[in-house]
Amino acid sequence: MKKVYFRKTIPQILPFLVLPCLTSCSSYSPPPNAGEHSTTANVHLNLAGDITPAPAPTPTPAATVYTITPFTGYSDKWSASNAHGDDFPGAYTRVIVTAKLDADGKATASTKTTSGDEANASASGSPAKATQAYPYQPRPWIWRALWGEEFAINLSARVTADGFDVVIPLATLGHQSNSEGEQWQRVVYHDVSSFPLFLIKTSSSGMSPRVAVSLNGTKTITSRGASAGLSVALQLVNAVSKMPPVVTTLTQGLTREHANAVDTAISQLFSEGISESQVSDRDLRLWNADLTNQGGGLEISFSIPRNEGNWDSDADPIGVWNITFDAPRPSIFSDWRACGENVPKIPHCATNIATATTNVLAAISANEVLSYNLVDTAGQKELGSISSYLLQKDWYSTSMAAFGKANTQHDVDNFCRQIRSAITSLNLNGFDADIVTWGVYAGMPLPDGVADKMATSVDGSCGTVIPLKKNRAP
Repeated sequence: MKKVYFRKTIPQILPFLVLPCLTSCSSYSPPPNAGEHSTTANVHLNLAGDITPAPAPTPTPAATVYTITPFTGYSDKWSASNAHGDDFPGAYTRVIVTAKLDADGKATASTKTTSGDEANASASGSPAKATQAYPYQPRPWIWRALWGEEFAINLSARVTADGFDVVIPLATLGHQSNSEGEQWQRVVYHDVSSFPLFLIKTSSSGMSPRVAVSLNGTKTITSRGASAGLSVALQLVNAVSKMPPVVTTLTQGLTREHANAVDTAISQLFSEGISESQVSDRDLRLWNADLTNQGGGLEISFSIPRNEGNWDSDADPIGVWNITFDAPRPSIFSDWRACGENVPKIPHCATNIATATTNVLAAISANEVLSYNLVDTAGQKELGSISSYLLQKDWYSTSMAAFGKANTQHDVDNFCRQIRSAITSLNLNGFDADIVTWGVYAGMPLPDGVADKMATSVDGSCGTVIPLKKNRAP
């Protein structure tokens, strides 16, 4: 019985045993010989004996690249290959902002092409492109009667360093629409350089000023007048706190208050909406001496939404703002700067800081040094001058009284050291401290014998400028 069952079962299961073998054998192809390319790698032999191409691999989709700041862009024009920042430590600089707007010098779509545009077109071999005007598009009166709307966008930059702090509005656009009517506000800052000088210290924070560019935009159904309000706020801030010529310990609080006031105005007026920021710590050792067009710094691009207030609409470019720093200068008492090699002839530009220093010594006068205004005192400059600052010091009046009785070289040397210490404590450099000491020697009334001892000091207490210039007025 067992043998009969086995003989009956084998024919029933045999097809199931043979079929997988036939399938695997039919799809098998021997490996190519060494050095021979296989011709069966991309074909498939099915059970019917037909050879069909293997299915093409599914292509990998390209990765999507997102920008999280669609209305602002960042480009760094400084690099180690073009660096010329070795002269910054111990020198002064100031912020310089230059706008390069796409529409500058071009005809708008509603105006005829200018001769300059035609010349540019013929030179390039292509027709000149007209610039499309961003429209002043009013809303229907019935909508204005039912609800008000406001769209506003602001681009500003904040630059901070040791004791220096400034907020710079770069561009503001606004449209206020309500039952009272329509109002548009558009302000663009092109070239901005009237900022105070500040000393570059060798500390990490001093050598790397921070540049933070912020864009704030708002679209609300209430009319608060953000753009117009910002303009008024800026005018009030500038009227109340004018920028000093140089940042010192006497004025750094003022510059910080000025910056905070502008920043607060922007924050309050643009409290609802979008915000984008580009932040960089600028290493001044990588400074590029490109003074011909104020290039070589940070370029911040600015775009606006094509559809007013629709932040997801296409972003149309407006232009770029270049934020950089002026060439280093050895003294606040002269505008001689160290501009580096291969710089076109610019007034008072030396190739290095040593040459600039020599030129400063030749240019300064005692009266100009002593009358230099450290603090803006509402038209009374003499109250904030260098000489006034020294005369207010107790040690100065005490020294003058003592010198009237007797003066030794030691006493005079100590007097010079106090002058220099008072100047460096203002966050001015040692070279300017020596210049001020020379200014006292050459231009201020001194008891008999004091000036002679200042000129003959041998231990460096009275600085390096007196032996070089002397020329005290009789």
